[in-house]
Amino acid sequence: MNLEINSNDIVCGIMTGTSLDGVDIAFSKFDINNSLKIELLGYSTLPYPPSFSNYVKQLISNPNWRDISFLNYFIAELYQKAILFSANRFNLNISDIKLIGIHGQTMWHEPNGIELFNSKIPSTLQIGNASVLATKMGIPVVSDFRAADMALGGQGAPLVPRFDYDYFKSNNDNIVCLNIGGMANITYLPENSDIKDVIAFDTGPGNVLIDLIMKKYFNKEYDSNGEIARLGKINEILLESLLNDDFVKCLPPKSTGREYYNEEYLNKYNINGYDQVDILHTLTHFTSKSIEYNIKQFCKKVDKIIVSGGGVRNLFLMEILQSLFPSILIETSEDYKIPIDAKEAIAFAYMAYRTVNGLPSNIPSVTGASREAILGSLSFPF
Repeated sequence: MNLEINSNDIVCGIMTGTSLDGVDIAFSKFDINNSLKIELLGYSTLPYPPSFSNYVKQLISNPNWRDISFLNYFIAELYQKAILFSANRFNLNISDIKLIGIHGQTMWHEPNGIELFNSKIPSTLQIGNASVLATKMGIPVVSDFRAADMALGGQGAPLVPRFDYDYFKSNNDNIVCLNIGGMANITYLPENSDIKDVIAFDTGPGNVLIDLIMKKYFNKEYDSNGEIARLGKINEILLESLLNDDFVKCLPPKSTGREYYNEEYLNKYNINGYDQVDILHTLTHFTSKSIEYNIKQFCKKVDKIIVSGGGVRNLFLMEILQSLFPSILIETSEDYKIPIDAKEAIAFAYMAYRTVNGLPSNIPSVTGASREAILGSLSFPF
């Protein structure tokens, strides 16, 4: 079956990230002649019910392969419902959607691998069965974007830097694209850069530890505007210990997830004896300062930082970031016509577009792969 996607075709991108807060979905058209141009037809976020988020978190912490297998099919049906609901909201005909790109829900990501039967084997698992979704929607689906890069010795992440480079690069400014989701990651785009000049990696936790403490102590899913954290003060002993974190300090390429930053991670620091609001305040500073450390350590010169992701809504977090970079302009992706919640969904739609057009999407200088690769597996609705 031949599949051609051009600038008149609608591509749907779906992202469910480590925040486990919902399904981000975007409908876009792409034109890559000379530079990347995007026509965003609509985007939405369908929140996960708290009970579902907690269910997935428990499965990540204590895997039950029977339940994970069922969840793999359930998430495909969840994606189907999200597409149908959102297409109807934006008055889009399903028949006009030519391609779907899904990242899938990450359950495990350990790119550095383990010794298994005398071989060093990396591992990553994103669920949401693409064949089920393709069959139910009658639309081809690109999925499993990380595997090809990891087969070439890469981290399989981050992948969004290809989008960052094509959309945000500048001839005049040294730019950091910062995404604060469950994890925080950066893409460094030196002025007038070539693709091989791009640096990108996870800096450490984004919202994940903040959200964990909010649930544990305050029975809330997140700290709205950072209002509770703002009431506390820094626990210097805790912050100093956190900032010695091995992942924060290690050299890129590097990527991480909930398999590392979780409740077990926090328990190593004996936080139960500390004031709860101070813990939250300190963790918000930890996220900010781990971002600061990595930007100052690995990005030579920075003129502006463009932030996306749910962390933008944590006003206290954003204020701390600005105080850490007083001479640098901090903007959001909204200033560039990319909604903060839609960037990664648009990016995976774009990568799906590149895949079916025979174009690579990984950046070896970012992931550590031995070469560029066309990413993903293509599922057809036969």
